[in-house]
Amino acid sequence: DATPNLETLVPREDLGKFTGEDFLPVKDTYLTIGDASATAQISSLLTSRRHPYDLRFGSDLSFGDLREGSAVLIGAFNNNWTLNMTDSLRFVFEAGDTAEMHVQDRFDPKRSWWPKFSGGKFSEDYAIVSRVLDSKTGAVLVTIAGLDHTGTRAAGDFVTDPQLIADLIRQAPKDWTRKSLQFVLHTNVVNNIPSSPTVVAAYYW
Repeated sequence: DATPNLETLVPREDLGKFTGEDFLPVKDTYLTIGDASATAQISSLLTSRRHPYDLRFGSDLSFGDLREGSAVLIGAFNNNWTLNMTDSLRFVFEAGDTAEMHVQDRFDPKRSWWPKFSGGKFSEDYAIVSRVLDSKTGAVLVTIAGLDHTGTRAAGDFVTDPQLIADLIRQAPKDWTRKSLQFVLHTNVVNNIPSSPTVVAAYYW
């Protein structure tokens, strides 16, 4: 439809007339609210510290780019770099973007965290934050990602909140600054807005 800001919905009875050739994948075009929020939070933090950064989206990023220096990856199932760079860590995302998706502890197969739904929407979400000092790229790598965009948003809020980080540090090993780390976050979600997240698992190495 040429009318701005309006969408045309295909009647249900007409959907059977379409074939696979009628659909085209749209890549690197849309950004979730959670990803946008986390990106804004991290960008604001780096700017306040006068730390220069280069913002990339989607396919505008290569492994060579990641090898050039430290990086922050945001998002999970919509960011293959996050999944590829963290697949050998303790806490990982499992089952892809499906109803079976969850956070899994690879060291303890019986330990996992699953989202909850209400009315077809997330009512509880989980996220993983990782800081790997010697990553596959050879540089420091930070990942901030949730099962859904609400988890990613909550994780972005967490890592940029001085009080929440201070609470985490009080429970961390004394030499945590020289260690890689991962922690799993839980957040309750109301109307697609996540609450202040809590740490449900942490690992340092």
